[in-house]
Amino acid sequence: MSAPVSRLPPDALQARDWSHIKSGAQFEKEYAKVYGGSLKGGEWGRALARYAKQCVRRADGAERPIWNDASAAVYCWNSNYDYEVSHFKIDPKTLARVPR
Repeated sequence: MSAPVSRLPPDALQARDWSHIKSGAQFEKEYAKVYGGSLKGGEWGRALARYAKQCVRRADGAERPIWNDASAAVYCWNSNYDYEVSHFKIDPKTLARVPR
């Protein structure tokens, strides 16, 4: 388990000289060395999900793929193959799941 990330005001991060950083991996390594902990973890994931919920569409107008991926994950987790086969079929024209 990683150490908790320190709570620095955003301006403290902005005030630091990051000009030598050339990649995301290098930034994360430097951040961990200076501030301790990791950039990513449960808190980071929750913040990313909040952002995706607030900004459903990307700058180009496309919907963020996380919602389709999350729906697929929940559907797979809750699926029961035998029940699906006996109660539903796939429409060959639309590929939609339809009752038998």
